[in-house]
Amino acid sequence: MPSQGSQQLSSSPLCLSLLKFSYATVSNESIAPIPWIHLSSKNSLFAVFETSPVQLEDGRVEERQRFKVLRDPEVMEELDLNALSAGAHRAMAQAPNIMSPQIPDVTVIVKVPIIAIKYPMPNGQVMDAESKAFSAHTAPDSPIPDPLYYK
Repeated sequence: MPSQGSQQLSSSPLCLSLLKFSYATVSNESIAPIPWIHLSSKNSLFAVFETSPVQLEDGRVEERQRFKVLRDPEVMEELDLNALSAGAHRAMAQAPNIMSPQIPDVTVIVKVPIIAIKYPMPNGQVMDAESKAFSAHTAPDSPIPDPLYYK
């Protein structure tokens, strides 16, 4: 079930051609510089937003929104946006102090044509991922800047 203020994605997948996908997995947010891995491609890197049915443990079927980054044919990143949102809401509701360092922090930054996501992983690490979509405003040979993350 979507959280208040969220919008459902269309049932038709949205596929965006990416110029660049950057990601880093760190165990401690104070690591600097962040060890980014950069993938660039003009023809085989895609971001896909889709809605698909998922059978829950109790047998019910629920529509879930997913975000995937594909480097044809490999899935580089796949996020269940519903689960990520629900986990962030749960952590905020349980936290006596929002500034507590134990609280998982989910950050989404959108600066067209860039989408950046930072989220906690089940193993305690933090994943930073950023994608730059090809758009009418992006010349095919324009330089691709380093990730716009953080502080």
